Amino acid sequence: VYFLGTTHAHCVDLETGKGIWTTELPKGGCPSSFLIAGNQAIVSARHLMAFDRKSGKIAWEASTVRSRDSSPTLWKHQGKDYVLLNADGRKLTCVDAQSGEVLWMVKGGGASCPVVTGDIAVLHSNDGKLGVVAYRLFPSGAEPMWSSPRKKSRGASTPIVSGDTIYVFGGDEASSLGPVPEQESERQIQTIIHFVSRRAMDIDGLGEKLIRQLVEAGLISEVADLYGLSLTTLSALERMGDKSAQNVLAAIEKSKTTTLPRLLHAIGIPEVGEATAENLLTHFGSLTQIRQATVEDFEMVDDIGPIVAQHLHNFFSDQSQLAKLEKLLAAGVSWPESSSAGPRDEWHGLSFVLTGTLAAMTRDEAAAAIKALGGRVIGSVSKKTAYVVIGASAGSKADKAAKLEIPVLNEAQFLDALKNPRAIAAND
Repeated sequence: VYFLGTTHAHCVDLETGKGIWTTELPKGGCPSSFLIAGNQAIVSARHLMAFDRKSGKIAWEASTVRSRDSSPTLWKHQGKDYVLLNADGRKLTCVDAQSGEVLWMVKGGGASCPVVTGDIAVLHSNDGKLGVVAYRLFPSGAEPMWSSPRKKSRGASTPIVSGDTIYVFGGDEASSLGPVPEQESERQIQTIIHFVSRRAMDIDGLGEKLIRQLVEAGLISEVADLYGLSLTTLSALERMGDKSAQNVLAAIEKSKTTTLPRLLHAIGIPEVGEATAENLLTHFGSLTQIRQATVEDFEMVDDIGPIVAQHLHNFFSDQSQLAKLEKLLAAGVSWPESSSAGPRDEWHGLSFVLTGTLAAMTRDEAAAAIKALGGRVIGSVSKKTAYVVIGASAGSKADKAAKLEIPVLNEAQFLDALKNPRAIAAND
């Protein structure tokens, strides 16, 4: 738990309540709430600064970015973290979250904190004639998109964005400004940018500028539309000759032959990246099995917890998402079927904890053997743990297993179980 006093920042262990670190804040500041970005905890206290989350040491200070009224807000863009806030209540400011480098400042901020939705920031203006303003965000700067009249947003509370609607509060009134202008178009653009990226479908030549051209011209509205583009359509675009258009079409055609993990990563399931997509294929073996999985089934996949499992189940239960997936398959997107005979499931539903050193194999090898049988390897012992595998020099996990009366396996018993996995599965 990270929290702020008037003079110090603190980190406390959530389970024990013991203090991990305490660091003094600059004098004369009025600290905001913490913002967590990667391995750093960021706060505005007289000026913007970041602490290392483990040690509490100051990672960086942006001494020119001062704010007494605005808490920092996280903006994620193409895999990088940025911090947005109002500097002195007058300038919307963007800072690199890892280095603390001030990237840009634009006039127009007000007393409220910026709210980020996609690549759009919404906040109160300090212009007496305007109310809420919106900016499209770029690492190099911000462009004004639209503003609302002052009468619709009296006061300076932080706007709230829910779905595509902005709500503002002033005095004893609350009002809606309606749908976020251009939000749907921007969402489509960002979805397609992700789909064509190198680690997803890897469609070379389809950059952000060209994608924006295609969406704004009404030529594409979803990822499957890319596979219907023609040479005539592309070559008619501004600054797009026949040769460039042919290269783009060739890259689109090439992307039809892919892998299932790439496709799963590309279609934009929340919090499903490359590693998770690989784990899904390893565990289920096919798209058909993935589509039929329950939340509980997804939770059995290595490194997938309840939140990601729910995201996956929601996605594959959403008929609109399935329709988009079917359009991709109908367009010719395919991948080689897994050559494996399918996942083994003797230890399906069983969670194992490894502790100590095994003589016959490394801990990674032991974990891989458990996963190959459908089991799950977890890091801590709880009442839900099925077995604790104990090697030499076992630590406190062995003591906790005894306290909770969790069955334990020594190395010989574990090796025997690997040869006859149904034996312990039947006893569980």
